[in-house]
Amino acid sequence: MKKVLFTVQMICFSLMLFAQDFTLSIDNGHGAGTYLKGKAVHVWAKKPFALEVFVSWSGSGADFLANKSEWHTTLNIPNEENASNFELIANFEALIDAKVSSDQYLQFGERNNDGVFFETSKTIFHAVPEVQSKNKIVMLFHGTGGNAESWFKRYERQILVKDFLQNGYNVFSISSNETDMGDQNGDGQIRWQIDLSKPDIESNIDLLNVSLSVAQVKEKFGLEGAEVFLIGGSNGANFSDFCAAALAYKASAHMTGNGQSAVFQNHKNLKPIIWLQAINDNNPSADSLKALANYSILLEQDICTEWHWHERSPLYPLRFTRSTNNINNALSISIFEKLEANGFLDDEAYLTVANINQDFPFDEFIEEFNLSQGAQKDVLDQLNAANADHGSFSDFNKTILSFFESCDLVNEVATIDEKEENCIIYPNPFHDELWLSNKKVKAYKLYELSGRLLKS
Repeated sequence: MKKVLFTVQMICFSLMLFAQDFTLSIDNGHGAGTYLKGKAVHVWAKKPFALEVFVSWSGSGADFLANKSEWHTTLNIPNEENASNFELIANFEALIDAKVSSDQYLQFGERNNDGVFFETSKTIFHAVPEVQSKNKIVMLFHGTGGNAESWFKRYERQILVKDFLQNGYNVFSISSNETDMGDQNGDGQIRWQIDLSKPDIESNIDLLNVSLSVAQVKEKFGLEGAEVFLIGGSNGANFSDFCAAALAYKASAHMTGNGQSAVFQNHKNLKPIIWLQAINDNNPSADSLKALANYSILLEQDICTEWHWHERSPLYPLRFTRSTNNINNALSISIFEKLEANGFLDDEAYLTVANINQDFPFDEFIEEFNLSQGAQKDVLDQLNAANADHGSFSDFNKTILSFFESCDLVNEVATIDEKEENCIIYPNPFHDELWLSNKKVKAYKLYELSGRLLKS
């Protein structure tokens, strides 16, 4: 009997130890409250003013953040930590002066009846730091049906441009040939040309235009010898990988999308790639298993690569102020409250719909707010970002920068220890069985599709 009582007492003591809570205060951000230790708590920096950028987190809780450099990250206070009060401070700095403009440059259109590319003009959008400029160029590629200007108008993409400017990069974007010339191959989609049978500037119109654009902006802005990096979203991500390999550029950042398997299996000049995949991506062109297979090809060839999941996160009342179309605090709060009132948020403010673009009656929901078309797109972007569905998100901007800065090491063959740090998990999501490619995993978190943490 004594033994049984002792066991029960020990269990109760353990539960009390586990259930310790802590108080979090946040300056210039969102997510303050009282939480259980061991729980992953989402925190967000406030929306920066037009001429400032988020830099990093500081404060007594900063050492427990998943990433001090990203505006949105998670805080996890260990159960054994003695302190019960923590502070986070979101730090900002003034955006450096930059020339942001667009110019018409000589480019080429689809082949004419004689099979020859014909001369035309094409707009190149650019943002160039006035000072602190590095001899580095980043080219941005839109997704299916998109255009170059979206990188400078849509909020989450615009924030990426600002982060790269702040770090001295010269930022440029152009539209695909089909965006300007219409559907050229009859597939009903406006996309970049990714075709191993057209692997160079002599045969591929988009590769030619990218190459010519880079040459023209180097000449105009005095960037001869500059290293070239690429970032793409969705179809633009697939093209970014292909373009880096075909034109021997430095590296690619791949934001959603499968990656073209034929490119990874057959191209002899693959370049470093950082993968940023949305964990709840419902777009058929963003199959995570295919993307993981392509990522593993880079690992097998000792090519520098990283994999990052963009996970679901709860909403907070001022989330929708992240807009370039004047969504103020009161309007953002009203949108949030309507989501709550209509059952679209659970008790922890996660969205209750699996697929925003299919399961959420957006047009009906947003009608009462009388928003401009641009503001409606901004709200939809934030819903998709919070739900970790297909779309743009700025949660890994500094991570991309860090990867690009480390690419000087890409020609070195990884050691066995370095390779063992890489881990492939599949399938994701899963129902019955989950496989890990690395037996030396030291920690893990297991989430439901709803975003709820099941085990850590």
